[in-house]
Amino acid sequence: MYAHIAKGWTVGHTLTRLLLRNLISLPGIAIDAVIAIFYLPDYLSYWNHSIKYSDGIKAGIFQGLFGWIGECIGYAIGAPVGAVLGFALFFPNSILQVAAWLQRRTYSELDKLAHFAGQSSFFDTFVLFDHPQNYMQKAWNIGSVILGTAIIALPFIAAKTLEFFLPFLSNTLSNTCIKAGSTIGGIITCIIAAPLYPAQYILKKLMNGFDLIRNKTFAAIAVLYGKNNQTPYTNDEADCCIPKDAVHSNAFRQKVSKASHSSWSKLIFGPLKNQAEQAANLVNQPEHNLANQQDDPITQEPYGHSGMHILIDNHGHSFNDDANGIHRWLSQNQSCPLDRQPLTEADLKRNYLAEQLAAKGVKNKMQ
Repeated sequence: MYAHIAKGWTVGHTLTRLLLRNLISLPGIAIDAVIAIFYLPDYLSYWNHSIKYSDGIKAGIFQGLFGWIGECIGYAIGAPVGAVLGFALFFPNSILQVAAWLQRRTYSELDKLAHFAGQSSFFDTFVLFDHPQNYMQKAWNIGSVILGTAIIALPFIAAKTLEFFLPFLSNTLSNTCIKAGSTIGGIITCIIAAPLYPAQYILKKLMNGFDLIRNKTFAAIAVLYGKNNQTPYTNDEADCCIPKDAVHSNAFRQKVSKASHSSWSKLIFGPLKNQAEQAANLVNQPEHNLANQQDDPITQEPYGHSGMHILIDNHGHSFNDDANGIHRWLSQNQSCPLDRQPLTEADLKRNYLAEQLAAKGVKNKMQ
């Protein structure tokens, strides 16, 4: 909450000051131009007399006087209005953040369950997809395990009892019960899941869009801070009544520091240039082969090193679950580093097969 109020306060007075300063200073510019005539033939010498604005920009004497009036009015109006808006946005932003976290967490856990069911030896008798790739395959695995187990519970016990007294059946009845029950559970779950697919797809895109807009908004605010010499409070500078880490995050302060030390051209064109260079480096590496890639394409570390999880995107590309790798890339980009297709954090799933192969040191195809 404190961070939203602080950002709203700063953005409000910064934008309002700049707008009113430029508008109200217009008469002053005209007056300065008239006075400069009397300095002929060296009329430019008049502009040696200047007034600095709060952000260090110099202006003519009357332009500066009028501009300072605009700055004061802008601060008086923009700061409280921005603070109120920042406070108001805190609540929907918090709700959406929680919703996005729950959505990602739910999808992640269901995805883990679907893959676990397909690869666990405990469910060998069930009719499952070993490596479910799409929505319906995952729904089948989940339904087969959960709903199928509920369906076969009593028949399975009965079949095992009968097999105990009739040993020649040798698990035939119990295995048949398991296959039939898991199949029925998978079919029922797929029937239920099919009409829900459009809703979950739209929800996923909305949450991804919210994350994208939120990240871009905070990046723009950081640039506004940095380019207007507005320094975010640190823990040591925060007021005694404000909890530590409640004003601005370290990540936000780092973005502000980067913006303050970067030119506008670098801020605008730098990301595009970096993306092009990184993509070219990945494609032009001599050892780079999408059909037989053994190392993370970003960090160049072996897949699954130090027990690290391996992630796979919806395009079939695998990456180490590394904060300095794919996560850092996605914090700055919303596309796959290999084929430039749209990609977000929510699209990354555990690549269980790759993890098993990496643990065994087996060479495998990663694409």
